[in-house]
Amino acid sequence: MSSYNVLLYHGVHDDDCDLGLFNRSGKHISIARFRAQMKDLAENHQVVSLSDIISAHYGEADIPDDAVAITFDDGFLNNYSTAWPVLEEFQIPAVIYLATGFIGTGRSVWSDRLEKSILGSTSAHCLPQEFGLNSVYNIDSEQSRVDAFLDIKSFCKNLANVQKDDLVTRIEAHLGAPDFSGHPLFEFMNWDQVREMNESRLISFGAHTVDHVSLGKVPSDEMRFQIKQSVAKVSKELGDVVRFFSYPEGMEQDFNQNVINFLREQGFNHCPTAMFGSNDTDITDPFRIKRNMVGFEGRPYPYSDI
Repeated sequence: MSSYNVLLYHGVHDDDCDLGLFNRSGKHISIARFRAQMKDLAENHQVVSLSDIISAHYGEADIPDDAVAITFDDGFLNNYSTAWPVLEEFQIPAVIYLATGFIGTGRSVWSDRLEKSILGSTSAHCLPQEFGLNSVYNIDSEQSRVDAFLDIKSFCKNLANVQKDDLVTRIEAHLGAPDFSGHPLFEFMNWDQVREMNESRLISFGAHTVDHVSLGKVPSDEMRFQIKQSVAKVSKELGDVVRFFSYPEGMEQDFNQNVINFLREQGFNHCPTAMFGSNDTDITDPFRIKRNMVGFEGRPYPYSDI
């Protein structure tokens, strides 16, 4: 029996990146913090690959107690440009889960669309309750923009996928959708960059659906499509069998037994969540592996104040 932790990152930005109002949820951490954390892991902890952990779950390998593994969700460009050199510097393995519909397409995940529209707007606006919101939002200052974004984002997480997409689209149409193409917080990798990273013995890739949807909030046929198509795309682009998949959003309401059963049918033997906590190879359900988000939504690096 061995305990272990899996850390979940999304993005790493340069220290001199002009964030403005963006990144208030902390989805991307600074490279200074990331390097300090990777240095701490390399020097003071037992870092293993996620493959090692899964092998230990099925009695095929041993891992040290209190082992740590690193993962990234989504596939942001700064994983390639900023995080990858640090991982190589400290020889730390990582799995990156790709939302394939955003790789090399210029599209943005719904939460980033909302962030760009609300926090990137420079004019005073009112979001009416008729949009299906809990209240009216008068957006006429920096603080009111931040408050509205965080509140509406939280509200969206509890909606069915089609309702969430409709609301985000209506807000974009009402406020405008400023062009932030090329912004280091929103840009995704392309497949050439993914293939380059895949040549490293440290980096593995998995699937994360096509459109970053909550698999527990879509019809069964859509759930199956999102899994099969994202896995097929990663497999085709990398020319290899995909062994990793993670649930978008990753909370209890974002997957269910039907999702787990379908993943098993597709040949997967595990899937990490985004629920906080540590794990044990003899106790933890491999399809409910907990991951500790770092930075995102104020989550601290779990080993210190770094």
